[in-house]
Amino acid sequence: MLSNMVSYAMILLQGILELTGVAAFSLAVVRVPLYWGRITALGILLFAVTYTIRILQTTFGLHTAILLFLLSLLIRKVTHTSPVQSFKGSFLSLITLTLLELVIYKIFVMMTKYDPDYIISNIILWKSLGLPQGILMIIFAIIISKYKKPYEGAWRI
Repeated sequence: MLSNMVSYAMILLQGILELTGVAAFSLAVVRVPLYWGRITALGILLFAVTYTIRILQTTFGLHTAILLFLLSLLIRKVTHTSPVQSFKGSFLSLITLTLLELVIYKIFVMMTKYDPDYIISNIILWKSLGLPQGILMIIFAIIISKYKKPYEGAWRI
């Protein structure tokens, strides 16, 4: 019972952190100021949709395609960015997340020598591996925002 609660807590923590980072990175790329309350709300919404799609056991990768479309649409609706810019920010964010996932996973496997099947079957370990990428996405968003000055008035809401 406690293990299940910890597993669900890790899924929530990792998922919300990661998708908040994805949203922040996307917004920083399109030069929207990083207002963390709004970005966190966006991350929670993206997590809810993505998690729902994943538990429906749909075609592998469908949740990523829907996430790309939804994130682009939401950025377009809540900011003064063009559809192309919204898509560009979303796409670059998901590419960066994918590369981080790959690098962090490969480094972890090389360092621990754990069997990949064991890692994937251990939900707490698997989700723990996702925490650094969420944190790094947020750090990258802050760095991008420092060097690519955000446009004031970029938010619609």
